Amino acid sequence: MGRDRLLNPDISKALHFKTTQTKKGFSVSLTGAFEAEPCELRFPERIWEAFPGKKALMNELAYICTLPTPAILKYPAVAYNTPKPAFFDFYHHCFNQAIPNLVEEISSEKADTVHHRFNSIYRRFSVEKSDDRLPAIQGWDKKTVVLPFSFGKDSLLTLGTLKKLGYRVILVKIDERVLPRGQAIKKKMAKRMKTQFGFHCHTVENEIQLLCDYQVLERPETRLHQVHIYFVYFLALIPFCYYYQAPLIVFNNEFHHNLMRLHKDDYLCCHRYMQSREAVRGFADMTEELTASQVSIGNLIGVLDNFAIHRILHEKFPHLGQYQVSCHMEMNEYKQWCHGCYRCARAFVFFLAMGIDPFKMGFETSM
Repeated sequence: MGRDRLLNPDISKALHFKTTQTKKGFSVSLTGAFEAEPCELRFPERIWEAFPGKKALMNELAYICTLPTPAILKYPAVAYNTPKPAFFDFYHHCFNQAIPNLVEEISSEKADTVHHRFNSIYRRFSVEKSDDRLPAIQGWDKKTVVLPFSFGKDSLLTLGTLKKLGYRVILVKIDERVLPRGQAIKKKMAKRMKTQFGFHCHTVENEIQLLCDYQVLERPETRLHQVHIYFVYFLALIPFCYYYQAPLIVFNNEFHHNLMRLHKDDYLCCHRYMQSREAVRGFADMTEELTASQVSIGNLIGVLDNFAIHRILHEKFPHLGQYQVSCHMEMNEYKQWCHGCYRCARAFVFFLAMGIDPFKMGFETSM
């Protein structure tokens, strides 16, 4: 009897996620032991309307967008009205690999404790396996690529390089709805970039991220919400690949994320696993399997370190470098840099090292 209760806990006391298709994407609501109003993941309407694999993609995104929620809320059971995702094991492998990264800066969290909590959660799905698949289409254009875009140095250098090589680049920005001031600044920059260069930047609005935000959930500080966003960065781009017939999503992860580091609690693993070469290879394999080998993932800057990326961007593509934003910009009154984080300090020093006036790059005070 005790073992049965362990393997099949009372699901009425679980978290219940309900996924519903909408006009521009889908929504997820949370009921049961904890309740939250429906939050939506929204694509541009014409992109979503034309996408032929809605159900298959919803099955994956609905799960990955809420993967850390029960661990953050510390609930032992969760139920979904969607099928078990096709890449369930890979999602969990990545989450477990990334846990030492996530607890590094949180003094109250230990890797072993988080590992146990995450892996002991009971998860129930509507069915164990779905037959939904993304269809094969014709007319893929090898000179068109989709680029997840953030206005950081990495995506700006990747954009400049791809344009120099003659590619048509489809820019997609993910708005996670948790950094409103930063997003407002990027929205203005996207408008200016379109006027100056003709680059149009699409936006995917991911309200579901709020269901993983520890402040919204009124829980202690944690970084567990940072793993699944990398899956969203390519899964949410697949409808754009189909719409523009672009067979490649180009990531922009720099070299130092691959370097091994001794983390807290004596865990030896990559500096940032979800941006490591191993993880990106896994993303590529997953994307090819999901899209019947029609779409893959590449990374142009994976051999470059931080300073090299800054230098190449500002020496070869200074017209794009002026748009660089590398911090969150939420708790200050500055226009482009917060002037209070290590990213800003590093960029300020790099500009000086390259002989570039930081004040011409948007800095307003000395660091």
